[in-house]
Amino acid sequence: KLGYVQVDDTGAKIHDELGFTVVVCNRLFTDFNTDTNKSRLQVVRALSGRGALQFRLNRTALNYLKGKIAKKFLNILKRRDSNRVYTEVQFEQRFLKKSVLKYMPNKSKEDVKTACAIAGYRQNDQISRPTVLVSDDAVNFRRIIRLHELCWIHELRHYRLLNVFANYHEKILNDFLDKAWSYYRRIQAYQKNPMLEEKRKIEIEFDGIFSPNTDFRMLNKQIEITKEK
Repeated sequence: KLGYVQVDDTGAKIHDELGFTVVVCNRLFTDFNTDTNKSRLQVVRALSGRGALQFRLNRTALNYLKGKIAKKFLNILKRRDSNRVYTEVQFEQRFLKKSVLKYMPNKSKEDVKTACAIAGYRQNDQISRPTVLVSDDAVNFRRIIRLHELCWIHELRHYRLLNVFANYHEKILNDFLDKAWSYYRRIQAYQKNPMLEEKRKIEIEFDGIFSPNTDFRMLNKQIEITKEK
């Protein structure tokens, strides 16, 4: 199994049509997956590499679907919970085309397919699956892998987008970013030589840097958002 992978996406062209490329990588490899649809399902395909998707209707899928589809359809799916493995064609035929579920709205069908693809991916032993997913906080990367870490570089980009109208606030922001990047380099050093005492110091330093008590209100608000994540 892979320890971790980083994932990101970007716009792409497919025969002059708008598409999206998902990039999956770590220190050992880089893989590109291009499709016309930007979604969690595309990310699952990209994480699966060249392997065929597996679909499972189990507790993982049902938990994902809570609040996403109508209760009457969710109750139907609960009665069919079996954890059986389906290919993509088999899944669509059984659940989306030849049952009462074919009357679901298209968005609900997409959610059901995504939920069962995620459930299948998490139990697919025919592919190499990472333990940790590292990405930005885009919605299509969430709830795929249980351990999901946010990319530090992507997170700090939010601070550069803050509107600064006074030199005083600009200095506060730059001082904060200097501390944040210095903290990031300390984390990188810790990864090469992890020690328990250094871990404790890093945790304490995070609370000190990311404290929303500056004289720049917009910066304080962004810091609060980061801490919530």
